[in-house]
Amino acid sequence: MGGISAGQPRRLSLLEFLRTVPALAPQARPRVGQEHKAGEKLFVDWVGTTIPIHDPRGGPVQEAHLFGAVLGASSYTYAEATPDEQLASWIGADVRAFEFYQGEPLVPLCQNSVRRQHNSGKGFYELRVVG
Repeated sequence: MGGISAGQPRRLSLLEFLRTVPALAPQARPRVGQEHKAGEKLFVDWVGTTIPIHDPRGGPVQEAHLFGAVLGASSYTYAEATPDEQLASWIGADVRAFEFYQGEPLVPLCQNSVRRQHNSGKGFYELRVVG
């Protein structure tokens, strides 16, 4: 058995793989994700694409935008559907997330760390959420 080297990659049979992996375990350095202190960070952002909301009385299907908030230390999650991704919906969803968690984190972070812009008709206003 030649083992695994840093040279050219090669295919291993299942038997070779099962014999080699335990030998590599002591060499492997575990990779740890970010460490979060309780109450320190709340990750917030719009989540994915829109979802359809069906009226049970047969009305038109409406699209809802999903807002999500996740506490960094515990992954405790809050989510809500909003009618749009405008500034009023963003701020309202943040406030309701804080109410849900019964407090505010030290640092609310926009997951994608992007600038959000809202056109109020009077010009552009920027909501900057920095991480």
